Amino acid sequence: DVSIYNAYLYYIETAQHFIYIENQYFISSTGGEPVQNKIASAIADRISRAIQAREVFRVVIVLPIHPEGTYKEDASQRNVMNWQYKTICRSKTSLLTRLSEEFPDEDLEEYISFYSLRKFQEIPGRMHEFATEQIYVHSKLMIVDDKVAIIGSANINDRSFLGDRDSEIAAVIEDKNSVSICMNGQPFQAAAFAHKLRKDLWSEHLGLRIFNADYSLLSDPIHPNGYNLWTKAAKKNTEVFRQIFDGIPDNRVQHLDGVHKSPIMNEGGHSLLKHVKGHLVQFPLEFLASTLEDSIDFTSASLGDDVFT
Repeated sequence: DVSIYNAYLYYIETAQHFIYIENQYFISSTGGEPVQNKIASAIADRISRAIQAREVFRVVIVLPIHPEGTYKEDASQRNVMNWQYKTICRSKTSLLTRLSEEFPDEDLEEYISFYSLRKFQEIPGRMHEFATEQIYVHSKLMIVDDKVAIIGSANINDRSFLGDRDSEIAAVIEDKNSVSICMNGQPFQAAAFAHKLRKDLWSEHLGLRIFNADYSLLSDPIHPNGYNLWTKAAKKNTEVFRQIFDGIPDNRVQHLDGVHKSPIMNEGGHSLLKHVKGHLVQFPLEFLASTLEDSIDFTSASLGDDVFT
């Protein structure tokens, strides 16, 4: 059954303003053969239409920083990472490569951006010493235009979407109860459920509560006030974690030996943690960019691409 896959494609293609995705994986045909699902291509097509029409259109995607498990030691985990990066930005046919070649003068971050979640915690019994770890994104949801939500068990990969491998379930929720909001500053009728779900997720990821001055900005996900609140928070948090901890997965890290199982907090770093707001960070698009594929022993990770995609 490919009904979940078809639902994703339909709502991506018909999106008017905005697509928000949280998923455990993001592996699609833009990563190359033998991957077949066209989710990333559909997103690229919709963004291409928006750029050509000079529309304000945003795609926000939240993913784990890396697969669950010991990816530093496990070539199979790195193979999953490799497929994901090839889908997003590291192949001739990747989503971002395609768009950058089609629109070389556009700032693509105005249309699509990738994020992850990270937390920190004081080590018990060790004052002013903190540890950090990603918050592993295991949700599988898509919210479109604050009108419809798809929630279920399906990952964005062939295993979930082709209909003849993993068994999945999902619900498409189109709420008949509407709420008046603004979309890019213009009056807009959103669905109450989808709007509240997206707003609740954003407020959690940004560390905002209803009494915070910026909370109201979350109602309009594509207006610069709300969208920039999201992007700037991710950038700031990423920069602070980068300053405080050595050895976290980051764009600056190009070799596996630069990753620490227990990232080391730099001396005096605890004083900077007050600048971290919420859990949102930028997804590290350049992490291991020059070495990841070469680090995979494909003979020892040879279970077949259908296992990883």
